[in-house]
Amino acid sequence: MGVCLRVGLVHGILSRGGWFEDVRRSLHGNFECVPLPYWQFLPPFVVPLFLYPVAILAMVATGLIALAAVLIGSQHVEEVFFTASSLQGISLPGPFLPLIALALVASDETTAQDLVLVAALATTTMALLHLLRRSAMKRVRRQLGRLCGDPRRPHLIAHSMGSWLGVNALLNSDTLSVDRMILAGCVLPRHFGWQRLKGRIGAVRNEVGRLDVVSALAPFIPDLGRAGVDGFRGDRSEVHDVAIPLGECSLCAALDPGDRPLVHNVVLERYGHSDVFLEELHARDLWLPVLWGFPPDSYKEFGAACARLNQLSNDMNWLQAEQKCKELRDQTWPWTTGYSPGNTLGQFVEATIRSRYAKIGRSLPDTDDELADLVSWVIVIAGGHLAMATAQLEMPTYQRDVNLARRLFPQTAIGAAVEDTTV
Repeated sequence: MGVCLRVGLVHGILSRGGWFEDVRRSLHGNFECVPLPYWQFLPPFVVPLFLYPVAILAMVATGLIALAAVLIGSQHVEEVFFTASSLQGISLPGPFLPLIALALVASDETTAQDLVLVAALATTTMALLHLLRRSAMKRVRRQLGRLCGDPRRPHLIAHSMGSWLGVNALLNSDTLSVDRMILAGCVLPRHFGWQRLKGRIGAVRNEVGRLDVVSALAPFIPDLGRAGVDGFRGDRSEVHDVAIPLGECSLCAALDPGDRPLVHNVVLERYGHSDVFLEELHARDLWLPVLWGFPPDSYKEFGAACARLNQLSNDMNWLQAEQKCKELRDQTWPWTTGYSPGNTLGQFVEATIRSRYAKIGRSLPDTDDELADLVSWVIVIAGGHLAMATAQLEMPTYQRDVNLARRLFPQTAIGAAVEDTTV
């Protein structure tokens, strides 16, 4: 059941998670949103991240200048080995020592010192970025560990650098796991080894913004990539692409749940790096049903049909209400097929009535027609519950009735409707 589970929220750089409150309002009553903040990429600590590409260019330039000096000829070859060996004690990363050594053979002594300084500053920038990112990952990992104390696995929503931190927190742990993960503005590499997390993530929804400039530039930083703008790539058994954001994966329709891939790239053609947070409806219409495991379009269609049925009933337009109720009753929905594949809403409601009535010792209607009428009445009541739950979303969270808000979950609305018939 999709209520009362916790959802970890991980923000990106230069952010304190301003979007957390919008997501919390959309999920309130059905999920408990828990921010997983970190300070390592707030000002001024974010500076090494932006300087990293400059540091790379500086290292390349230093190497090229030094190489040119070697080709021209050096008067200080003896100093190379002395200075390079001395630098070993400074604990600079080994791969950069050859470039520094090349810099030392420049024919002009002053120029050589300048090149060494540039290389040292560039190396320091790279090392500092590595330390900050690893520190942030450990912080997220500790906070995620607290969420995972619940027997039911939490969900995770991560944006930008938060996608790298959240996924690497899982990679660096043998015990952490999450159920569903939603990535926005993802900066992970396109060819990512998701098989390393098999069994520890239930499903990954990667929302791909085709106008995401930040993700497009992410490969300039080590271990980052363009998955937020181009999507993940892999075998069809591992990754599928979904062209319609609200739609269900067409490739998965013919597959058993156990055979479906872990990752789905959901294409958002006109979205940039943070555009998913421009509208609160994005979290309500897309992320809420996804966290329940439902295709967003099916859930939205069901909600609209229930709202229409509730309106017809309130207007006492019984003829059209009966027709709309029959349409709903004869359709199959993702939440009616989980227990017995192919069940219509009517069959699911009838099974729920039989189960509840048997538990409380209440007799079922005497005839099949009377039972069918009861099923239809439960559907009408459930439509009313869903409409009242939707109205709760327009209220401030502190004024909401949590029990009503939980009836956005179709099975909860149906269960409440069946309970109403027992009073």
